[in-house]
Amino acid sequence: MLIVYSPFVEASWLRAKKWLEDMPTMVPDARVVLVSTKQDLPSTPESQAMDVEAEGYIVALGYDLIKTSSVSGAGVEQLLRRVWEHLDAIAEANS
Repeated sequence: MLIVYSPFVEASWLRAKKWLEDMPTMVPDARVVLVSTKQDLPSTPESQAMDVEAEGYIVALGYDLIKTSSVSGAGVEQLLRRVWEHLDAIAEANS
């Protein structure tokens, strides 16, 4: 499951945070990757605070966090590799 948020939009982070909080009860075995977008933009104190909070949530829940930029492509290959790893693990578990 990919949960995507913009660290520049508080409502985006609050929705992502709610998904993260609900995920363990909704889909206990879900493999979750939190995706932080717009990493090509200059950070603000608010965006930095959201990323720090996101990192704390991810560590506590045992999920992955990948920071991406659709402009520069940064993090996109890492994200696709992580998705592939999760799909591969699911395929192995079901074979």
